[in-house]
Amino acid sequence: LLKGFLPFATGKTFRTAPAIFRESLIFPYFKGMVFILHLTNRGGWEPVNAAFRDPPTSTEQILHPEKYREPRDVPTAIALPDMKAVIDEAWKKLGENVLGEFQISILLTGVKDAAQASAGWDGDRYAVFEGEAGKLGLVWLSTWDRPEDAKEFATAYARYLQEKKLATPSAPPLRKALPAPPLRKGGQGGVKAKDAAKPSEEGKTPESPAADLTLRVSRNGRVYHIQRKDADVAVIEGFSDAETDRLLEIVFNAEKKPKVFPEQAKK
Repeated sequence: LLKGFLPFATGKTFRTAPAIFRESLIFPYFKGMVFILHLTNRGGWEPVNAAFRDPPTSTEQILHPEKYREPRDVPTAIALPDMKAVIDEAWKKLGENVLGEFQISILLTGVKDAAQASAGWDGDRYAVFEGEAGKLGLVWLSTWDRPEDAKEFATAYARYLQEKKLATPSAPPLRKALPAPPLRKGGQGGVKAKDAAKPSEEGKTPESPAADLTLRVSRNGRVYHIQRKDADVAVIEGFSDAETDRLLEIVFNAEKKPKVFPEQAKK
């Protein structure tokens, strides 16, 4: 199975391609093979035949074959709300899609606890917009198995912003400019460091998995915002302060339902 693939995988073009392309290309051969071995070890080829009739609905189920077996961990499909009314008309949507656990783990490569942060994924949906002068905007909502999983992802993504996306020679890493921990409780700006240990109205401190966590940073008039509410995490990037606020008012109300293929829905 892998013999014909290996010469290509060792070529210069493959080795210098972005990680998302390299890893996504080899995923079916390596992780898919492990998934098949998991099935055959527990029932021969019949479970494999059954998987063709009832395929996995997420990379999570392939990475963790036990989540494919009964009781199956069915992912959540998210439908983002219509956002045209809350952003400037100059923004044009380029498209939307799902990352899933596997591609989130690639995105966070090199970030501390990246593998752990992508585990616990339950569903996500992102939309990319292009504005004036080629500016890009991102609206991304993810939902997780537990609030603790959402907190791990939000913290890891904050590190990703700090260490990779926003760290440039002219703009030092955020970890040098922001108090630790990077995620703080509150609305747009979080709470002051001296108040960080005070309980919220519900009696929960910012470290509590169920407490809302927020990180908001502005660079060159563009906002980078991460916010967790319970088991959901919203990431909004590239918009103005006012647009970000309006997007936050609607994005957490996105429609959610179990993700199944049409053939599976008939069963």
